[in-house]
Amino acid sequence: MNDLNLPLKKEIDETIKLLSQNKRPDSLFKSVQSAMEETQAKRAELIPNKLAEHFLETKDKASEAERSSRAYMCAAAFAIQSQRDLERGNSAIALKRILQASYFLGRALGSKKNSEATTYEIVVSDKTAQILKEAGAAGGKRKDSKRDPVRQEAARLLAELKPKNGWPSKISSAEAIANILINFIKNHQIEKKVDLKISPSEDSLIPLLVKWMSSQPVIAEAFKRNASPIALAKARK
Repeated sequence: MNDLNLPLKKEIDETIKLLSQNKRPDSLFKSVQSAMEETQAKRAELIPNKLAEHFLETKDKASEAERSSRAYMCAAAFAIQSQRDLERGNSAIALKRILQASYFLGRALGSKKNSEATTYEIVVSDKTAQILKEAGAAGGKRKDSKRDPVRQEAARLLAELKPKNGWPSKISSAEAIANILINFIKNHQIEKKVDLKISPSEDSLIPLLVKWMSSQPVIAEAFKRNASPIALAKARK
């Protein structure tokens, strides 16, 4: 990387570190990160602007908590895209996007001060969730079948590594199989010469696995069969 870009990289890294402090897979940052990783690169570039448009269209009618959450998601999307732009050598665009991330982070923190809600702990539940879903729909379908071997392996691991009393939660099960699955993904991509578009890191894979346990039948069923009674009771609520 050009030495002139090092200060920009540092700014991007620090912004993402700040935004990603909440490590829960259902956090606002993780929701945006997961959607952008699941989406074809060109379509993912649209997510920050779509979220920003929704924020601006609804800010006058939204509550402080809603404004804070939506602005936070905008900041996350712009920061993630800024990092991608810099990695591709587009430093001018990366700079523009990290400035937009800083703007929305400021809006998010400003609204949070006036709200009693712990806005960064909630699961995305309003139209922003639909924006993320729609943005990734086309690209996700094309990649879906390629990922079947990964889902099958995850389901196998959930059964093979099941604790004596069953998995206590989706998060704990995802954390337990993540490292093994990372090696499987790396080897599969080399052997099959295919890019699965799955980041080989625990921070990215764990929230994806948790998401799959709710949305992908083969993994959802594997978790259900191997979960503890307490975990199943929580899932039914």
